[in-house]
Amino acid sequence: MDKQIEYSKLARYTVQKGDSEFSVAEQFKVSVGALRLVNSRSAGNYLKPGRKIYLPVEK
Repeated sequence: MDKQIEYSKLARYTVQKGDSEFSVAEQFKVSVGALRLVNSRSAGNYLKPGRKIYLPVEK
């Protein structure tokens, strides 16, 4: 059974040149799946430099 993660808030982050889903997830200690979920996206096409994304912050 999968554990559902709940988030108490979201932080904003501006994508930097060279960022990848994995590097952002690792830097902020979240999963790639959680990044995709809170940004309503699939596979890294939304990570363009200058774009603002949300980062989930665990409860």
